[in-house]
Amino acid sequence: MKIGNEKAITIVSLIITIIIMLILVGIVLYFSIGENGLIKISKEAAKKYQNAQKDEQEQLSGVIIGDNWKEDTKANEMILLESNCSGRYEKSISISNIKEYKNYTEDDFVIVLTGIQEANSNDATYVNKITKSYNSDTGELSISKCIVYHSSNYFQVWAIYDVYLKK
Repeated sequence: MKIGNEKAITIVSLIITIIIMLILVGIVLYFSIGENGLIKISKEAAKKYQNAQKDEQEQLSGVIIGDNWKEDTKANEMILLESNCSGRYEKSISISNIKEYKNYTEDDFVIVLTGIQEANSNDATYVNKITKSYNSDTGELSISKCIVYHSSNYFQVWAIYDVYLKK
């Protein structure tokens, strides 16, 4: 009798273990592929990351520094004066060779951020906005330094920009 009784307890415990395992499998499946499961959440996170990456690339490739840019200005209405200028150094551009240069003002110059440059040195000044000044008598445009990021460990990120003149 003891042998039969022990077998019954073993079968009952096996059935209970299988039921518990099935319940646990159901819980795991629900949390992994359910309505708010891990797979869905990770797919949404990957999509958000890709969208954020795309937005950041679009912003960096066409960010306008300054408040004189109009949405309706087209590329064929602009003259590229200088490209790949580094915000690490002050820049001076002469347009005295352009006809009627005396009629231009600072608002006719557009600075477009095209990228960034990393540097490990201590020559940074805490400048976070590019300033420009134009001398219409000489046709000289002066542009200040522009640092995008500066850490306490001598690591800086400088702006790379193009300079355009509105026609």
